[in-house]
Amino acid sequence: MKQVGDRRTYAQAKELDFELDEQAWPTMDTPLMLINIQAKMHSLNPAQKKVAAYVVENFHKLEGMTSKELAKNCSVSEPTVTRFVKEMGYENYRWFQLNVAKVHMTTGKGGYSRVSADDSVEDVCRKIIEDNLRSVAALTKTVDYHKMEKAKDLLVGAKKIVLLAQGRSVVTANSLVIRLFRLGFNCLLYNDAHAMAVATSLVEEGDLVIGISTYGRTKDVVDGMERARQKGAKTIGVTSYRNVPIEDVSDIVLYAIDVERGSFGFEPSGATVSQMVLLDCLYMLTALQIKERSQRAFQETYEALLKLRM
Repeated sequence: MKQVGDRRTYAQAKELDFELDEQAWPTMDTPLMLINIQAKMHSLNPAQKKVAAYVVENFHKLEGMTSKELAKNCSVSEPTVTRFVKEMGYENYRWFQLNVAKVHMTTGKGGYSRVSADDSVEDVCRKIIEDNLRSVAALTKTVDYHKMEKAKDLLVGAKKIVLLAQGRSVVTANSLVIRLFRLGFNCLLYNDAHAMAVATSLVEEGDLVIGISTYGRTKDVVDGMERARQKGAKTIGVTSYRNVPIEDVSDIVLYAIDVERGSFGFEPSGATVSQMVLLDCLYMLTALQIKERSQRAFQETYEALLKLRM
């Protein structure tokens, strides 16, 4: 476990809020099984999180390691390791090891840049750019294209589109609103708890509510989506984690990627960037579906904006 400015040992990384050493995380070659572990990290209990952290940090050492050895290295019981691999979707530890071996046959250990206080201006900028590119690249392993198709159909058929978001997710939501608005959609964004409650209590059948929450736990967003479903509206959830509350109130869930926690107490933009790219894909699919309508809307809005500059 490494953290610039506050180096902690693995044994000290306990309970629910520890940080992973993500030097090998992520690239286009990052194994899907590691991406899935990271996505499910927040739903694991403390003991299982210790196993998950060790697996991510020491993936290159796992091949041939017995469940007893893994348990010892993580300072947990062997049944905890068994529960962990089942939580990750494997029938037993043997199947988990077979997947580890398969990945090792096709990939090597990659590198992942971390910013340090000793870096030059060039190094800081380069590393941040590279890390954001890797976050987006990891999307290629997680996008469910069938769900994207279904989400596009819901957008095209919606009478009214309501977006719910708070915090950094508002940036993502606002980007989508502007794009859909220019396509001629009746689209509104709410980030205030009271406004969310009012807006979602007034939706009806044929409307679409999109909730965006990186961790999938934002109470006002989840409550608003549940209220909208009770009113007969369809819902799309956008999150970076699995086994989270937003899944329970979504007709369709679109998963972005959140692969890093930042140093110095700052939050990296990788999750926001990957959300925006994911929703840009959805926007483009929608625009292509209604090509004539979108071209007409763009022409009309372009002319209107042009007059503002005269």
